[in-house]
Amino acid sequence: MKILFAAPENAWGGFFGLIRAELPEYHFEATGRFEADMLKGFDVLIPTMCSVSQKLLETRDQLRLIQRTAQSSAADTRRVCRAWHRANRVQVPVPGVRGAEG
Repeated sequence: MKILFAAPENAWGGFFGLIRAELPEYHFEATGRFEADMLKGFDVLIPTMCSVSQKLLETRDQLRLIQRTAQSSAADTRRVCRAWHRANRVQVPVPGVRGAEG
């Protein structure tokens, strides 16, 4: 599994080195800045402070997860989720609508 960390390796108190040491069976790559240019070839994106735009999502070919590292505003989370679902043509049931509580 290939994981893209959208930050310098030493950001977030060395989190990148810690997680890479904890999960040596996975391939981790840091972008070196709080941005990502392309998601092609990655299974997971850890965006840190990176914006996850529709344009960025269009560069993915096998992305399966966007893992947030910190609590964000509810509006930001909804924006990322909407972009992800539009890019993947996924319809998400709304709680309170029949069958959504599943």
